[in-house]
Amino acid sequence: MTDYLVLARKYRPQTFEEVVGQEGVTTTLRNAIASGRVAHAYLLSGPRGVGKTTTARILAKALNCEQGPTPSPCNTCQFCQSITSGDDLDVIEIDAASNTSVDDVRALRDNVRFAPARARYKIYIVDEVHMLSRSAFNAFLKTLEEPPGHVKFIFCTTEPHRLPETIHSRCQRFDFRRISVADIVRRLRQLCEREKATADDAAIHLIARSSKGGLRDAETLLDQLISYTGGTISVKQVEEALGALPRRSIFALLDHLADRQPGPALAIVHQAIQDGKDTESLLNQLIGHVRSLLLLSVCGPQSALLDETPEDLRELERQRQRFSTEGLLYMSQVLWDTLRKVKESAQSRLPIELALVKLAQGDGLQPLAGIIQRLQALEGRLGVPAHAIPAPPAMPSAHAAPSPPPAPTPPRPQPEPQRAQAEPERRQAEEKKKPPPPEPIAGTPGGDTHDPEAQLERQSRIEEQAARNPAIAKALRILQARVVNLET
Repeated sequence: MTDYLVLARKYRPQTFEEVVGQEGVTTTLRNAIASGRVAHAYLLSGPRGVGKTTTARILAKALNCEQGPTPSPCNTCQFCQSITSGDDLDVIEIDAASNTSVDDVRALRDNVRFAPARARYKIYIVDEVHMLSRSAFNAFLKTLEEPPGHVKFIFCTTEPHRLPETIHSRCQRFDFRRISVADIVRRLRQLCEREKATADDAAIHLIARSSKGGLRDAETLLDQLISYTGGTISVKQVEEALGALPRRSIFALLDHLADRQPGPALAIVHQAIQDGKDTESLLNQLIGHVRSLLLLSVCGPQSALLDETPEDLRELERQRQRFSTEGLLYMSQVLWDTLRKVKESAQSRLPIELALVKLAQGDGLQPLAGIIQRLQALEGRLGVPAHAIPAPPAMPSAHAAPSPPPAPTPPRPQPEPQRAQAEPERRQAEEKKKPPPPEPIAGTPGGDTHDPEAQLERQSRIEEQAARNPAIAKALRILQARVVNLET
């Protein structure tokens, strides 16, 4: 019985053309090889499972191929085959996580001086190079700056910020990006065809989304599902393998929140926890679902930011109409705060239940414009005059012409000494001739200023009207608190 190879190793790309989702990196490396501008050190950085080590091995084959250096290695010569199998003497792969000391780097530095055994170049592929110690980096600087002509270094890391700047300045850096959902879906379909497996579009799409841009994670999950299902994969089986809540349950939960029914929403969460679902995973699903609703509301259904199947997109469009943009923003903030509390608390269930009850109340889901209209209607019923808020002064445009300087103020003539002395006496005489101001009429807004009974009666009328609508009462409390803050 031959040893089984997982899909990620069995179908590992062997040429630059087969690398998925990294066209910018592979094009640059191919052009550098074709033009003879190969650097002595490369730094490949990016998330896990996006092709860094695979690209490093393809680059090693391109440099040591019998027909090379060539941007298209043949994969048939002894050098290409030995690199593919991992037993080539002149391509040394080092795990920096296991060789972190300065002594390991000194041994590497001593071996660099020796010529390759049979190939054109001696190539060192150092994986997880950020794990090297500071002293190991310092011992490596001189060799990395001026290595022998027969030596090439290829460093791979998921945390480039942990490398010293002196290492960055001695390497050509290539940043690998996360692979898009569309590219992962295309690759998974190819693997299903080669393995004679079948999977519906929703299942493949869910696998691609759950991998978060890592193709290796998607291939590993597909391999697991083929073994689990016998070759026929459905979306329900993918959800079971991921431990995720079904998408239809997520839609139902949000519908219950829109209907202000916390009971059915809590029942969905209870059943999910009883089935062994993780609360953090559940919250992440809810946050992702609300994100899709928000993107649909802001960007429209044709946005490239939406990685949804046509069926889910139609259902999202239906549900989006039940929430305002302000409500979705409020919901996102509440869920994010709940996720932080779940991570910090030993009671992981209680925070999510409190959040769902809070969201089902709907206080923060009402549009601000609607609250303002209700306040204005309440003021009209109570006979309170509306106070117009002055508009802020217009900001000058960046392209507007500068305003002319103000005209100089003409000098004010000084009064004569005798006239200046008589001016106060004249003003006092005019003040005495003015009639006294009229007394305020009882019952008017200004007439009950010093009448406690009138003030209490007016306050009771406001509280009676506000008690009929909790949303208006809450808005009034907020406005009163802000007025107190302004007065203090």
